[in-house]
Amino acid sequence: MDGVRAGVCKALVWGVCAWAWAVQASPSAPLQWGPVVEKHFGVAVPDPYRGLEQVRNPRVKAWLAQQSQAAQASLAALPGQAEVLRQMVEQDADLPARVTDVRRFPNGQRVFLRRQTGEEQFKLVVQPAGEAPAKVLVDPEALSRKRGPVYALNYFQTSLDGRWLAYALSRDGSEDATLRVMDTASGKVVGPAIDRAEVGAVSFTPDGQHLAVLRLQAPGPQARAQDRYLHSAVWLMQPGAPLQQARKIFGPGVAGVRVKPEDVPEVEFSHDGRWAMATVYTGTQQDVGLWLAPAASVLEGRPQWRKLADAADRVVGSAYGHGWLYLRSRQQAPNYQILAVDLRSEHAKPALADAQVVVPHSERVVMGMTVAEDGLYVESRDGNVKRLSKRAHRADAAVQEVALPIDGAFALSSDACLASVGHPQVPGLVLDLQGWLHLRQLYEVRADGAVRNTGWQPTSPLATLPDAQATEVLVPSHDGALVPMSIVHRKGLVLDGSHPTVLWAYGAYGHTEEPHFSAFAASWVKAGGVYAVANVRGGGQGRRLV
Repeated sequence: MDGVRAGVCKALVWGVCAWAWAVQASPSAPLQWGPVVEKHFGVAVPDPYRGLEQVRNPRVKAWLAQQSQAAQASLAALPGQAEVLRQMVEQDADLPARVTDVRRFPNGQRVFLRRQTGEEQFKLVVQPAGEAPAKVLVDPEALSRKRGPVYALNYFQTSLDGRWLAYALSRDGSEDATLRVMDTASGKVVGPAIDRAEVGAVSFTPDGQHLAVLRLQAPGPQARAQDRYLHSAVWLMQPGAPLQQARKIFGPGVAGVRVKPEDVPEVEFSHDGRWAMATVYTGTQQDVGLWLAPAASVLEGRPQWRKLADAADRVVGSAYGHGWLYLRSRQQAPNYQILAVDLRSEHAKPALADAQVVVPHSERVVMGMTVAEDGLYVESRDGNVKRLSKRAHRADAAVQEVALPIDGAFALSSDACLASVGHPQVPGLVLDLQGWLHLRQLYEVRADGAVRNTGWQPTSPLATLPDAQATEVLVPSHDGALVPMSIVHRKGLVLDGSHPTVLWAYGAYGHTEEPHFSAFAASWVKAGGVYAVANVRGGGQGRRLV
């Protein structure tokens, strides 16, 4: 290994543990910042660092600045650090733009997020059908320059035909988002701003005449800060109409609905206009409550809600498509399964007991699903690699595997970063796919199973590692469970333990380190190092030895 590569490896190894080294090299350790002792359930819990939460305290600010300077000095002294930084900056600047969250519509229009090189914020962009140029709809940076505060785009949702856009902005790092509604054809905002909309649950009716918005409760004069998330409710509005005309359709005080103060509901309208579906979330609990009502009753102001499932039924998510209500369930299925409730009849009286298993429990972990015109698309984890499958909207349909061009990662969950979302009136899917050796790209999955790169996400020669390979292995743990580990290294490199290795592992909160292209890992592997990622439980991908 030559001197530059050796320096790069040393810099990357030390970069992983720089936080510890920087503290040791600090001119002075923290003084007494407490201690504060609190009793929880009869147990005294000391907190010697509570004083560090006083971020405006000059003493705290001085200590933090001191630690930052020590860390910077330590990193700058590492051999090869400048070369590592050069490679990472070069790779980051090599892509002209990043495109995410693509939504397609039956008329050929697309809406997506785009951030060009040098920009700090993603912009919300519409690409009309045909040869018309793309148009920026929402530019947080321009708003910041014009108005002063720093704005960020929290989330967005569109009507089924793409005419209406609901988007939420927050300012100065706050999560307190304000929702606005825009006509995408004219780019004009209609109606007043909708406050207390930070949670991000919005759904349009199929005709675009109404939208359901989850709002937090209005703060009272004696309300505590933490009470703002209690008693939230879903309101029905019309684009452009005054807020005073909004009607509560789900939540506390709605006839036939019983929810706890801490429950957070959202309402979605089915694409065929027949149903309103309410999902109720409770804290960090993954099991949800699920309610159904005829959409007409909700629009008429007399919702006829009927509970389909509660937390005891272990339903964790749902999706509706062409007369079928699909449920992701963990009832007697630790790796999850998908059930389907038949709602095709106009006189359907849905019951969870009538659900049929359409994607059975297996060694693969069912992670997410989305509906397209041609079927239900399912995301499953196989070790540390994602698999895509599809099932047509028929009672006798079989689950079919969709072959992908790379072994990597994607997400169909609506609450996941870079999630791919289908359209119930558009066949196929646009998939946000990436791997250890390939930077994320946007692929079109066609109804016949063919997959092609759309080219919507720009790429470059630096966006792949052609001279490297990724090896997926299963490592037995102490109790016999097989833990997936991904090993990225140069082609032909003998894995005999003699090469500098970075081993990354994190296993809390159900998190999984999925395959992704990293400037850090790319620099390390190019220098001759081995980069390994062990998913040590938490993400549901471990397998037990039989």
